[in-house]
Amino acid sequence: NKKNRRKRGEQTATGFTPYIKTLLLAIIPLLLAAGAVILIVFSGSPVLFSIALIVALALGGFGPIFVSKNKTMTSGLSRVLDTYLAIVAGFGIVCAASSLFFTSRTLDLKLLCFLPFALLFFTTGTGVILRAKDLGKQQESGVYIQRWFVFISRGIKHAFLLCAGAILYALSFPSFLNEWGLFPLAFFAMVPVLIVINRMKWQFTPLAGFLFAVLSHGIFNYWLAQHHPLALTVALGLRVFWFVLTFPALKFCMMVFPKRGFLLQSVLWVGYEYLSTLGFSGYSYGLIGYSQYLFLPLLQTASLAGVWGVTFMVVFPQAWLAWGLQNGIRDLAGRLKQHRMSAAAYAVLFAALLFFGFVSMGDFSGEKQWRVALVQSNVDPWKGGDPAYESSLKTLIEQSKKAISSSPEDRKPETVIWPETAVVPAIRLHSQMRYDHVRYTRIVQPFLEFMDTQDIPYVTGNGDNEFAGWDANGNVLRKDYNGVLLMKGREVAGVYRKTHLVPYTENFPFENTLPGIYNWLKNSDTHFWEAGGEEDKKRVFEAGGVRFSTPICFEDTFGYLSRNFVLSGCDVLVNVTNDAWAKSMAAQMQHFGISVFRAVENRRSLVRSTSSGMTAAVDPCGRILAMAEPFKANYLNVSVPVVESSTTLYTLWGDWAGIVAAFGSLGLLLVSVLVKLILRLIGKDGKYQKQL
Repeated sequence: NKKNRRKRGEQTATGFTPYIKTLLLAIIPLLLAAGAVILIVFSGSPVLFSIALIVALALGGFGPIFVSKNKTMTSGLSRVLDTYLAIVAGFGIVCAASSLFFTSRTLDLKLLCFLPFALLFFTTGTGVILRAKDLGKQQESGVYIQRWFVFISRGIKHAFLLCAGAILYALSFPSFLNEWGLFPLAFFAMVPVLIVINRMKWQFTPLAGFLFAVLSHGIFNYWLAQHHPLALTVALGLRVFWFVLTFPALKFCMMVFPKRGFLLQSVLWVGYEYLSTLGFSGYSYGLIGYSQYLFLPLLQTASLAGVWGVTFMVVFPQAWLAWGLQNGIRDLAGRLKQHRMSAAAYAVLFAALLFFGFVSMGDFSGEKQWRVALVQSNVDPWKGGDPAYESSLKTLIEQSKKAISSSPEDRKPETVIWPETAVVPAIRLHSQMRYDHVRYTRIVQPFLEFMDTQDIPYVTGNGDNEFAGWDANGNVLRKDYNGVLLMKGREVAGVYRKTHLVPYTENFPFENTLPGIYNWLKNSDTHFWEAGGEEDKKRVFEAGGVRFSTPICFEDTFGYLSRNFVLSGCDVLVNVTNDAWAKSMAAQMQHFGISVFRAVENRRSLVRSTSSGMTAAVDPCGRILAMAEPFKANYLNVSVPVVESSTTLYTLWGDWAGIVAAFGSLGLLLVSVLVKLILRLIGKDGKYQKQL
């Protein structure tokens, strides 16, 4: 290999000193850029904000040249470091724009959406020009200029394709353009993205992943900005992390398997989506399979393989088509003809799944029906204090009375369901200990007195507490939980405590490791809860002969929780939610679309009582039975079928498809890359060496 580099005129180095120098030159700008990002995120000072923004811009433009000055580095590794430095600087700029928006709300949001991209292209372009200037000394000016313009033109084309794919991807979900989502767009959105990945050199794929993540999920999750200054930044950061890793892996699929890499790409995408939902920072919004919640025949695939099966059926034809378009439209027919059997196999599978979907969408009119009243309070969650809590309780009681009185005598609700944290403060704490006499008299006592007058069960979201000892000063310590109470009269007949908490806003498990961030979050209008125990993961209530479980808000975006409830004997899923804080129809519909999958996966009816939206009922096949008008105090009387004996493949095996896709594709790719590298080292794979 050294001889080959000498023939090409490249310099070689011996010993460890040059490589240590190279490493330092690469890491120091990276650390400085990271420090700039931290200043941007956590600074409230306009001066520090400006300094940090300048540092991020400077490092994005001049950081790469530090490395390029070192002649001991191979061009491939140099490009990788250039790319990652640009990503760090670009993400810092996104953080800066987000921070700037919340310190100056008079700025136009649309302008801020495009500002990070303009700055990112500026910094990346600066790095490219400086590198080209350095390399141009070794070439004739004419050749240099020609190559430079070719490089720029390709970059513009790739950026255009990535932007087109990102926009189509975001609009396939409920959005500001269409509140239900344009789900057919999901079958086309990935084609331009995969074409770019297949065409570009692998060293630039992390940058492509960064751009796609920020644009697609910036449009998709724009409503997160209403929640907290950091919410949108954190969500984008999570997607940037996953796409920066996933895009190079997708490229390696085609490098290792040039003729059949599209199949591995499809499986790998499913694996990425599954892995991105795991752990403390797991986030299920934006998985491409969830865009198909209205495509009922294909939606039934979720009962077999969860959302992961739907994702594969959406991504595979796009990967196949992108492989055919890799070299342009001219040889498309010839390339696709080589793999017509793959297309035929997919067509047969797609037709079989659609047939299964039509057949499995049965009629549940003969099943036992559960009559429920779903109450929607439409209170502003940003308004706190006892007067607001008292007003909310009055609204809930008023709407409940209307729901019961408006029903015929033989169609009266059997259970009334209120939203998440419908009643504040904690009922059990204040009724048992009179913790706050004023709150007890104004809120808790009227609530219990109303319950005394009711002859049917009520389900309500309410905080719950547990004694946790005393501190050093003798003060009582307690654990707070986000919970649901089953009320039968004034007695609390059952309690469920939320087990999967929202990261950074309801839970931050690094209190001891990162105390500064923990205290900053806690002081930023964030209420941390304790997670429920193992017994809560199997909690099943019973009322009127119906067994039901109550995933709270964010919990119904994860399939494993609802599956555990069904395995424990749940016949109906009851989701209580508060999405009013987003003040966005798109946010509410995105959450609703995800929850529809929980009904289909387990063949159980789903009812949702929300503070604003979407209060609705869904049958076991994902058909929407009824939906209340959002953004107004309202109620919904509905009957849902109670399915007791049906057990789906998903209920039995869980996320088997996601697990197989994640570890199978990554394992195969890793082994194949290692084999190719070994062959390259021993000189038996010249073709692969050229691709690298």
